[in-house]
Amino acid sequence: MISFMNQFSCRLLIYVTILVMVAGGYGCSGDDPEQLFQQGIDAMESEKPDEAIIWFKKALQQRPEMAIAHYKIGQIYHKKGNAKQAYAELSRAVQQDPKLSEARKELAFLLVENRALKQVVDVCKEYLEINGNDEKIYLILANALAYTKNVDKAIKVLEEGGKIYPDNISFPVNLAKMLVVQGNVEEGRSMLESLARERQDDIDVQLALVQLYEKIERYDLAALILEELIKRFPTDAQPYLGLATLSLKKEQPDRAKAILVGAEKSGINDSRIYHMVAMIENSQGNSEKAIIYFTKAVETATDATRQQRLMILAEYQSYLKNYKEAQELFEIIIAEDSSKKQLKSKVVELFMAQGEFEQARSSVDALLEADSSNARGHFLKGLMMLQDKEVMGAREQFSRAKELAPNAAENQFLYGMTFLKESEQITISEISEALKKNPNLMKARMALAELYAKKGEYQHSLDELNKIIAKQGEQDQLAQLSGKQADIVKVRVLRLAILMKMGKQDVALTDAKLLAEQQPDVPSHIFRLAEINFALRRFEDALPLYEQLQSEKPDSVQILNRIVGAYMLQKKNEQALATVDAFLIKYPDNNSAKLVKAKIYLAQGTEDLAEKLLLEETGQSENIAALVMLADLYVKQDKTALAVEYYDKAQKLAPENISVTMKLADLYLKKGMNDKAISSYENVLTIKADFLPAMNNLAFLYAEGGVNLDRALELASDVLKKLPNNPNVLDTLGWVY
Repeated sequence: MISFMNQFSCRLLIYVTILVMVAGGYGCSGDDPEQLFQQGIDAMESEKPDEAIIWFKKALQQRPEMAIAHYKIGQIYHKKGNAKQAYAELSRAVQQDPKLSEARKELAFLLVENRALKQVVDVCKEYLEINGNDEKIYLILANALAYTKNVDKAIKVLEEGGKIYPDNISFPVNLAKMLVVQGNVEEGRSMLESLARERQDDIDVQLALVQLYEKIERYDLAALILEELIKRFPTDAQPYLGLATLSLKKEQPDRAKAILVGAEKSGINDSRIYHMVAMIENSQGNSEKAIIYFTKAVETATDATRQQRLMILAEYQSYLKNYKEAQELFEIIIAEDSSKKQLKSKVVELFMAQGEFEQARSSVDALLEADSSNARGHFLKGLMMLQDKEVMGAREQFSRAKELAPNAAENQFLYGMTFLKESEQITISEISEALKKNPNLMKARMALAELYAKKGEYQHSLDELNKIIAKQGEQDQLAQLSGKQADIVKVRVLRLAILMKMGKQDVALTDAKLLAEQQPDVPSHIFRLAEINFALRRFEDALPLYEQLQSEKPDSVQILNRIVGAYMLQKKNEQALATVDAFLIKYPDNNSAKLVKAKIYLAQGTEDLAEKLLLEETGQSENIAALVMLADLYVKQDKTALAVEYYDKAQKLAPENISVTMKLADLYLKKGMNDKAISSYENVLTIKADFLPAMNNLAFLYAEGGVNLDRALELASDVLKKLPNNPNVLDTLGWVY
């Protein structure tokens, strides 16, 4: 055994030595940073940016202060659209070699694209100071100063640049524009008009004059120049685009479209033309034509704009719910540009939208396997797990998404929702934190409002609902909520219910009227309006609404009951009875309608007629409601044995019905039959363990009998936690003590 181990150790040593030698030999051939750098340049020229980055980084391993390698890496990241890494590399380049003008210029371009204009000013000043004069840097500096509201300084830069580069027309053109911005409108206008007369064939100067006229709202002069330019430069897209834009400003979309289509017919294949036509078609509701033109915009796009055009088309297809087409487009975008890998999560969402959940699951798993730090991927996986009721797994995914993207409110919102069944308080806390991050996350606010309503915290619920309605910005124009109408209806319906529970029927009436006016064909809105009028005893307004609903659903006993109730509250018993009889002529076998008639008899005091009708009903069918009504009648008549008999019959038919069991228990309590009352209340608690009225009465009975006092104290204490200010509860607890 020892010999074998020694042999193995020797072999391992030889194997490792050979590996080291091979690795060392390979490294020697490529340790020259200049050669490594040149490999990177060759890869860039062969359009292999990822490979180029690898070579440049190898060069930097050998020579960390190689500023030009940092510059080249930054240049690649800039082209790939990775602004953060591009900025880091270009900054290192200029720090290591302040005279590396290409790196500083690239940094200036990057900052301009990302609207970091204060930094642009600093970088351009440093360039001019360290690297010397440059036409583009002067122009960038002037524009950056203007955008940062340093117009006077911008004018000085343009004047200085114009002296250094007298042949560059951009300096006087921009100077004229700056003078207008400064307030010297006539001077700027005169300068640009003079330039335009001198350079009739320079379309850029003519277009600059058009922009100036638009700035000073001389649209007529701008239009005249553009029309003339179309005649003189019929194959240039810019005049067509300018004239179409002017037409859109005048709210003339058809004219704008005609101008652009005219450009197309003239043989101009310009992505911007097609994009603008697509936008107009979309605004006019012509989505099919919009797709055609968005597609043309992609087909004619330059290399610099193709990805952007593809993205717009993909998003538009998604907006139209053409999920399959959108998915295919996003996959093309990812295939064409490796820096767009984050869009894989969008593809997963589109699989989910198509109902292809297996494909969505496998796609999100592949996404997270390739990049476990993808917050959106964890979010989507959590969403799918939540859909499959895997709450704990979903919580873990949302938690990970929350760590990776701490400012994404939706991650925190759904993380909180996973606690809903365990702890409403945790859910409320998490949703509240999510809304601090994004106050406009309306679904989170709606969930919070519903939770508060469920807990009986109606004012908190109302506050949240009011914020949602205020955010929509159209509180009194429900029909104009462009795509949000259904959500707002849900909000207003809940708000209406909350107001009713708070006893604010008059305020609820406003919401109910608004809903009924905006959606008159929705029966539930009409019913709510009728119910509120009924609650406010505005029967003259409620009855026509109930009758409207009855004409749409003539067999509804619920509506019949409301109409009868309205008549009876107005002491119109004969009309109530006539209404029920008319209903029973149409629907003679409707037992529920017969019970409505029995209620009228009871209200009139004709208990014998009510009893006869109810006995007929209980004899013909197992009608629980009839049995309970009959038992209630016997309670009123102090016929305890008969009342118990019919409550028992109803209880046997519906053993889970708390209301029936409570009525029987309350009757026993009233009649001093405490043992039976205790038994009935205990039955209630087997159905619903936290039914407070039963708990309170049971605690009282145990205390009254001097038995099971520990159970009595437990029950009374639990009720007090839920109803701390209820005098009856306090009285019961005192009696127990």
